[in-house]
Amino acid sequence: MDTAIEERFVRQFCRKRIRERLLFELGSPNKRKAAMSRFSHNYADILIEEYRNELNKHDVHATWIIGQLKKLGAAESVYCLSYLEGIDGRSLGLDEAVRLVYGAGMPSIIVCGSSLAYFEAEQSAGAPPRFILKR
Repeated sequence: MDTAIEERFVRQFCRKRIRERLLFELGSPNKRKAAMSRFSHNYADILIEEYRNELNKHDVHATWIIGQLKKLGAAESVYCLSYLEGIDGRSLGLDEAVRLVYGAGMPSIIVCGSSLAYFEAEQSAGAPPRFILKR
């Protein structure tokens, strides 16, 4: 885990009232899943609305998302926060991270730089909500 990246993400993109709780849970091996679970259906209450850019659920695909993130200045190496244990707390290449998260059905955040991230919520029916987070 890279606590500095996680703290920067939380402070930049999450509402003030929940920041400390999220940081506490993300920093605890026993509560980390609880932090990611909060993003399943409550992302609208957690993520600051003005930085959320929702993507069309039906017209986007992993390659398009990668292209958009690159246009916005995404780094080649990104950091993942995810309910998916195989990628949570790991740095990966941008392409690999998006392809692993895309359509996986669980909440995941890809931190693409100091002011850019990609978020995919839990899938319940149809395509999951997807957002590019930009400050």
